[in-house]
Amino acid sequence: MLQGYSSIIWDWNGTLMDDFWLCHEIGNQQLARHGMQPINKEEYRKRFRHPIRDFYADLGFDLQINCFEELSRQFHFDYEQRRAECRLHLHTTRVLAQLKLSGKRNHLLSAQHDLILHASLAHCGVAHLFEEVRGLPDTLAHSKVELGRDLLRHAAISPKDTVLVGDTLHDYEVATQLGLSCILVAQGYQARGLLEACGVPVVCDLAQLVTTQT
Repeated sequence: MLQGYSSIIWDWNGTLMDDFWLCHEIGNQQLARHGMQPINKEEYRKRFRHPIRDFYADLGFDLQINCFEELSRQFHFDYEQRRAECRLHLHTTRVLAQLKLSGKRNHLLSAQHDLILHASLAHCGVAHLFEEVRGLPDTLAHSKVELGRDLLRHAAISPKDTVLVGDTLHDYEVATQLGLSCILVAQGYQARGLLEACGVPVVCDLAQLVTTQT
């Protein structure tokens, strides 16, 4: 599936890092703090979207009353307290190592705060498998498009030889705006049906990406 591409740009949360369950738990804790009903994982995956500010509004938060910046700060504080509980998705390290060994260039493009992202990579022991790593300078999880443009320029990546692998509609949007191919993985933050509507390949897990890789 990745033959013909010299570079792969990976999303982190939900795609390589299995932390959806934690974000779902923290999200429900925030809803409870503000007197709202929790939602199940299926509903969370249906509603989740970028920018995260809009996702919070969809969940029922009145952002005129509840400052989004404070909600985001509290979320990331809670996330950091339990980040070490998260693990990589099955096959992640093997797939990344296999691709690097075959001569592919692995890069990382994430809406997570850059400092948290690098800490997670170090904790999981996979930092050495990426050439370039890009995270956002804040915790507000807005668009990754400009970050992606900077990555393409800095790493001299040719869009026509590059595929972006992610788990959300936003990853597809980023790939489209950057002129990249896209593959989506239905093991993260959005439901498979939503991903399939994009009209790009959708796989169930990372192992499918390298089954025929040489």
